[in-house]
Amino acid sequence: MDELICVEKIAEPVKGYVNHKYHTWQIIYYTYGKGITTVKNIEFQFQPKTIICIPPDIEYVEASKTGYKNINISVNGIDELGKSTCIFKDTKNADFSIILNQLHNEFILKQNNWEAIAFFMLNVLLQYLFAWKISNNINRLIQKFCDDVEANISNQNFLLKTAFNNLPISLNYFKKLFSQRIGKTPTEYLLKKRLEHAKTLLSSSNISGYKIKDISALCGFRDQYYFSRAFKKYLNVSPEKWVAK
Repeated sequence: MDELICVEKIAEPVKGYVNHKYHTWQIIYYTYGKGITTVKNIEFQFQPKTIICIPPDIEYVEASKTGYKNINISVNGIDELGKSTCIFKDTKNADFSIILNQLHNEFILKQNNWEAIAFFMLNVLLQYLFAWKISNNINRLIQKFCDDVEANISNQNFLLKTAFNNLPISLNYFKKLFSQRIGKTPTEYLLKKRLEHAKTLLSSSNISGYKIKDISALCGFRDQYYFSRAFKKYLNVSPEKWVAK
């Protein structure tokens, strides 16, 4: 169970802290200034609205040339964040900050029923972090897929199912998320990238000497006629007419 240990606020700007660590998770919300938090030789840049979550017993250093302020939560039992340092950014409306400041007030004032109120506020904040963590993981999966497509633009043997093989989530769920974020299905995305590459090669074909058949193969198409039909559908002009332009 998540257990709130402490909520501390740096009210006046400081320029840094030397190596220090805690036996609990540290959720650090930066409210003022810019700088770098170094965790295990990895540098995380921070500015207002940056949230850095550091696992227990991990040393870290904070440094800022101009000074910074933050609010820090010490909490036990956040298994959902994994074992690595995480970095997030608050919403446009600073929703996380609003709840965090109220949590700090409850912790300092300790008025009637404050522990129950603080418990629920902490769990709301943790739900934000968990949601952002999932979103970041999905973004990395999507970016890796896009990188695989870019690396295989010319590979006629490249199959989407190969890129799907190592997904840690279900294929249907990935396709749904991909379409929501990219605006195209994975199949449409691959075709679009290959046709954009073809457009570039066709535009310089008078210099390169490539024939349309060559460009079709260089863009990963096994069938020149399928390539021509797809190109015309995508750009409303045939490859031949595109070259003539």
